[in-house]
Parts: sequence; structure tokens; C-alpha cells
Amino acid sequence: MNKKIYIFVYGTLKKGTRQHNRLMKNAEFVGIGTTTTKYVMCNYGYPMIFEDKNGHIIKGEVYKIPISDLYILDRYEGYPSLYKRKIEKIRIGNKEMDAYIYYNTDRRHLNCKYTVEPNIYGELEWQIA
Repeated sequence: MNKKIYIFVYGTLKKGTRQHNRLMKNAEFVGIGTTTTKYVMCNYGYPMIFEDKNGHIIKGEVYKIPISDLYILDRYEGYPSLYKRKIEKIRIGNKEMDAYIYYNTDRRHLNCKYTVEPNIYGELEWQIA
């Protein structure tokens, strides 16, 4: 039996993207959620987030995936060299759950030319073009 885990995605793995269709074949959609930790989101043609107490929560999608698929996402995200991975508390409605999230710790990437601004609810949300 293959254990299932939760993953929070906020960018190029969201529903409607080519990468979602390719890499998230075994994923079961759980819901739309937000992080409990605040971040800054840089726009490099793809989103890159950094923890920042003065930042904003991230809006994204939660999926349940087989743990055996985690290595596929790790390779895609450049884990552990480009992105780090941790378990984050995610809010869906009035409930909280633990889900893996990819984020960056290399502060040199914070010198990005474009940052994503919060929506009217104070959430950072990557818009799929």
C-alpha cells in the first residue's frame, strides 16, 4: 500500500498548467488553501517564495499524492539545491492541515525585479498566464 501525503502548490503545478497535467497525474484535489506562514513571492516567470514576517500568506491548492510521487516533484522543483521543502500548516476554510511546500532560502534571489503583490484579501496568488 502506498502512503499518501499532502502537498501545497502555488505556481506552475497548479491546475490548468502543462506541468500539472504532466507531473500531478496521481494527485487528488483536496481544496484551495492558504499558508499560515508569511512569505514574499518573486516573479521569475515562475513564483519563488521566501519566508518573511512582513510578507503575506500564500494562496494555493492542496493535493493528496502518493509518497512515491514526491521524488518526481523534488526533481522538478530542484530540491534540495534550488528549493527547500518543509511541512507547513495550511488553512482550508476554518480547518488546518499539514502539507509539504517548496520554498527558497537563498536571500540573493530576493533581489528580483518583479514581486507579486497581494490580492484584495492580503494573499499572494500566482496568476497562470
